[in-house]
Parts: sequence; C-alpha cells; structure tokens
Amino acid sequence: MAKCIFSRARRWKLVPENPFEHLRARPQSTPDRAVCVRHEVVQRIIDQCPRPQWRANAHFEVAIRDMPRVGEVEAQAAPIRATA
Repeated sequence: MAKCIFSRARRWKLVPENPFEHLRARPQSTPDRAVCVRHEVVQRIIDQCPRPQWRANAHFEVAIRDMPRVGEVEAQAAPIRATA
C-alpha cells in the first residue's frame, strides 16, 4: 500500500522519490494454503474470548475476511433484467 501511495505522490511531485520502489508486491492469493474452517469451530473460538469487546472484534474480523469481494460477487451474479 505504501508503495502505491508514494508512487502517486511522486507522480504528483509531492515527494522526490519513492522509498518503497524497490520492493516487490507479495502474492495476492495462496490457494495452496487456503483452508475451510467450519462455522462451529469459529464459534467455539469466539466463545472462548474472555471479554465482550474481544468477541465483538473477532466477529468483525471473521466477517471482513469471509465476505465476498466485489469481483467475486459480480462473477457469481446472474444478469438482472428490468421489465417495464
């Protein structure tokens, strides 16, 4: 993310150079490491959180990591046809 921000800042002549220019982007997906965790397992882990705030944070993290991305939704969505 920093590489992208500094690239834009350099293009706009806000900074003289991008200190992150030499870094390579990490792979965006690693399908060989993907695992499916059942809902019951996730719920047992969340239930073990000692404080309500931790449980709320855990729910939020699971929701963010598990929600489909825009491209995934578009790829699965059927075309919508309006009728007059």
